[in-house]
Amino acid sequence: MFEPPDSNLINWYLGFAITTSLTLIASTSLSLMLSASVKDISKGNSLLPLLMIPQIILSGVLFVFEPGSWGSKLSWLTLSRWSVGAYGALANVNLIGESSSIFKPSEVYASNWHNLSLNWLMLLLHTMAYLTITLIIQKKKDILVLSNKSG
Repeated sequence: MFEPPDSNLINWYLGFAITTSLTLIASTSLSLMLSASVKDISKGNSLLPLLMIPQIILSGVLFVFEPGSWGSKLSWLTLSRWSVGAYGALANVNLIGESSSIFKPSEVYASNWHNLSLNWLMLLLHTMAYLTITLIIQKKKDILVLSNKSG
């Protein structure tokens, strides 16, 4: 449908597939954690906006955060920051933005292996953290069920 950007790091389609897969797995892990944390669907649904709005705001697409600012530090806790950073590095957004008066190049989109691998690693770390928390929550629920049955 469109001409893929020239990626100087990795084949665009392969990088796109890896980034999308890591983002989907991390998002699913976050959803599982949310699901395990609530008692019923209505509570989970009411928490979704509280979970999704920061993802949008802190992704770095709507607002540019100065390095070291609270927004920049807080964005490290969101999946969207790492996913957008990986896509930006793959597409070499900084190079595209140099000709624009609107877009200011950012280290978040630096098109180098260090940045791309950091983005992918952070998506993996988020996945592992969410799955670990989910397992802990589920284990506590199992222990409560067993103790209620025996008592």
